[in-house]
Amino acid sequence: MKHHVPHVRSLSLGFFATLLLIVFRVWYVGSPQYLFLIWNIFLACLPYLVIVFISLVSLPRSLQYFLFSIWFLFLPNAPYVITDFIHLRYKTQDQYWVDVIMFFSAALFSLWIGVVALEEGRKILKIMSARWFARLVTILALVLSGFGVYLGRFPRFNSWHLFTRPGDLVGSLYDHGITVLTQKESFIFVAVFTCIFGFSYLMYRVASKPISE
Repeated sequence: MKHHVPHVRSLSLGFFATLLLIVFRVWYVGSPQYLFLIWNIFLACLPYLVIVFISLVSLPRSLQYFLFSIWFLFLPNAPYVITDFIHLRYKTQDQYWVDVIMFFSAALFSLWIGVVALEEGRKILKIMSARWFARLVTILALVLSGFGVYLGRFPRFNSWHLFTRPGDLVGSLYDHGITVLTQKESFIFVAVFTCIFGFSYLMYRVASKPISE
């Protein structure tokens, strides 16, 4: 499928700039404490990489839909990086601000590449199937993104556990879903991250529209 995916250069620059900040922090502090951010950022990049691959390579329709399932399941990793601020600790003032800038850059980049991946996925799905189906999948991705962040931060499930621990993950979805619906704090957490991802996506769509003269 031939589809132009935008922002490849700018997102690549953002990725390497964020990576450089993490490496600088390791050198500056002399501790590999936050190297896990590199893995989390990579997971946030996967949906975009899937879209690029689908756009560049001619694939059977069945394989395209399989890759879209990967795209869908890994999208919550983009807003999830925001929760890594929980690891922020004050030690010295200079180190604290280095860490703040690093976490902020990682969260901002992950959110950015997540909304781009969501919008480009919607465009390709509209070509592959129908407009209503593309909209439905986009809405589901936004609604379920907050729940995905919840699963990653609290019961500590991750997207790859669908392949390494599918029984544990699927078996616990009902219980955690009930928890989110019945506990105020859990519901608010999911709603807030759904809104963050949703409003970021809407702002990107509005900003991407050409200005009519």
